[in-house]
Amino acid sequence: MNLAEIKITKLLITSRYGTLSPGDILRTDSEYARHLVEDCQGAEWKAVADQAPAAKPKKQINKS
Repeated sequence: MNLAEIKITKLLITSRYGTLSPGDILRTDSEYARHLVEDCQGAEWKAVADQAPAAKPKKQINKS
């Protein structure tokens, strides 16, 4: 599942997140974000990110 970040542009009242006000930033699943942006026309896209952050590379220790 991908997470999407959207910026709320209108007052939205949702059962999932309660009241969302203009200027709020919401991270939610892509399908719900699409619903708020396209169906409700109450938000705009900011970013889409993977659910899990990328793993940091392990440091190598030189033993000489």
